[in-house]
Amino acid sequence: VGVVPGHAVVGEQGVQEGTEQAPLGSSSVEDQRGRCVATYPHHLGVARQEVQNPVAEGGISPFVPRILVNMAAGHVSIKHKLKGPNHAVSTACTTGDHALGNAARFIAHGDAVAMVVGGTEACVGRLSIAGFARARALGTHWNDQPRLASRPLHPERGGFVMGEGSAVVFLEEWEHAVRRGARVYAEVLGYGLSGDANTGVEPAHVTYGNAHATSTPLGDSAENTAIKRLFQQHAATLAVPSTKGATGLLLGAAGALEAAFTALACYHKFDLNYVPYGYFSNSFAFGVTNVSLCFTSV
Repeated sequence: VGVVPGHAVVGEQGVQEGTEQAPLGSSSVEDQRGRCVATYPHHLGVARQEVQNPVAEGGISPFVPRILVNMAAGHVSIKHKLKGPNHAVSTACTTGDHALGNAARFIAHGDAVAMVVGGTEACVGRLSIAGFARARALGTHWNDQPRLASRPLHPERGGFVMGEGSAVVFLEEWEHAVRRGARVYAEVLGYGLSGDANTGVEPAHVTYGNAHATSTPLGDSAENTAIKRLFQQHAATLAVPSTKGATGLLLGAAGALEAAFTALACYHKFDLNYVPYGYFSNSFAFGVTNVSLCFTSV
């Protein structure tokens, strides 16, 4: 299978929908279809339950491996009979974008022709809420007006709101997608991590950026400074929203969901004159790990 380096595309969304709408045909191709499902943290609720079991039930559960981060990818593989690369990522709030970027590289290097990839998170519980509350990271100024609680990039932002959810996309090698007549939402142009940020895309070509902005006073300010430093004079024409105002912070699923939003923005080709070409999605996380994905319309 011919591979064009860097030319992975975001096709039909969702594991079930993707595998039903994107049949890859022969067994040789089927063997190369991979999965790259990300999750973070290691399911806090399950981990807490396993710790409490010895006390509550007098014994340790034999199913303790279910807390491992690669279990989600394994279950997807079993259910949909997916072979090829089985890759799991756990890098805090950069997890989803790392999973997408790594999957695109697998395709570019010929390790797979298609990848089912995304992030999932179920984090709302006593342990996670208590921890972030102690860190004073949660928004508490708007408890009596919850619709105003998640206010990324707003002058009156006061912290983030935790959310739960998942987003899964179907990444496919460009020529293979064209041959089978796939509906393509966007093309993955570049993937940059800390210390590996050169994507080859000129700042002037990027006109839309889905900011990581979680609504924390320091975090949003730091990202704003970084965007201005990178794009310089082009920052004035850069459209920079944050979808966390609607979804809250989904931790490990955040990057995948925001990348999906960005791909849809490419597909629908917003007619605003300041969003004509390039789109990026940022994610930053505890553990000093940062990532950006760059998309374009096709």
